[in-house]
Amino acid sequence: MNHRSKKRKFLLDPKEPIRFFLNFEPEPPRVTHQEKKFGGVTKKGTPIYYPTPELANARSLLKAKIAPFAPPLPWKCPIQLTMEWTFLRPKSATSVWMTNKPDTDNLQKMIKDVMTECGFWFDDAYVCVEVVAKVQHDADEKHGISVSIINLNNQER
Repeated sequence: MNHRSKKRKFLLDPKEPIRFFLNFEPEPPRVTHQEKKFGGVTKKGTPIYYPTPELANARSLLKAKIAPFAPPLPWKCPIQLTMEWTFLRPKSATSVWMTNKPDTDNLQKMIKDVMTECGFWFDDAYVCVEVVAKVQHDADEKHGISVSIINLNNQER
């Protein structure tokens, strides 16, 4: 029996949202999925990229922190994913909004891949609505990632 013929179990209509906060001190990882290194090309000309040690460590840390919050079965429904990334505010910053790198889309790629591996959803293509913010707070406040996952079938449009 090949891997495609195995039946995967999943939830078609989860009722309760999933909400959690991943605490990172002093702040969440800033390394992104995009920061892979070029490793050459295959005989067919396909480029080969590999993760840097910093990227591999960030991915492992995210997976260890996220895995305990995974649902018993992956969701297979339209999903709204809301995240707020809270970083340490530099002394020179005058706003709560973080307007420097990393970009929100680059932050989201790795964490969505990790959430897929951990079984939050059948495939990250089911994430139909994304709301993401990156903010910066003072040292005496919590830093990390606030996550909310909602089944859009349960929402009024």
